[in-house]
Amino acid sequence: MRRLPLRVIVLSDGEFHVSVWEDGVEVWVTQMGTLMNMNTAFIDRDNGVVAIIDPFNAKLWTEALEKEGLEPTHLLYTHTHRDHAAGYPGMMKRFPDLEVWGHEDARVPSLLGNVVFRKVDFTNTWENEPDECVEWSAGSINLVVTHSPGHAPGHVTMHGHGVYHAGDLLFVRSAGRVDLPGGDPRRSRGAL
Repeated sequence: MRRLPLRVIVLSDGEFHVSVWEDGVEVWVTQMGTLMNMNTAFIDRDNGVVAIIDPFNAKLWTEALEKEGLEPTHLLYTHTHRDHAAGYPGMMKRFPDLEVWGHEDARVPSLLGNVVFRKVDFTNTWENEPDECVEWSAGSINLVVTHSPGHAPGHVTMHGHGVYHAGDLLFVRSAGRVDLPGGDPRRSRGAL
């Protein structure tokens, strides 16, 4: 696979950057919400697959996709902190047959879980060990999913089609917080 040069793009809240990878898969990147959460969608029009990672705002995603005659088929979660799973209820209300993926360890049944985490009902789970990679694919979309706990239980990162989606493992010049319930500094260092 040919490597493309790294480009830095600054997006406004809800603004989408769209690129088409050489295999025909579209990559939509946006930032949404007060924390400017990174959301990524991988779109394979030929096979009717739209996979969104950490959809923050169901309304904005639905409007953007409908303008293109598309609707989501898969939701993929790096972890289930509220800021990453904020769009889950709205997406499921509008598209109840979505496949929803996350790591098995991301199910957090604690008292603080209701404050920090959002309940996400996964239809499918990854069960890979920390630092272990598994492949996820649908249509022509192929992603490598790495179990990267530390910021949150069951945190994963995903890469493919020229994108590394780090969730909250990694930021520009910083790493994700480990002081929230379920955080583990040792595991976070290991994942980095």
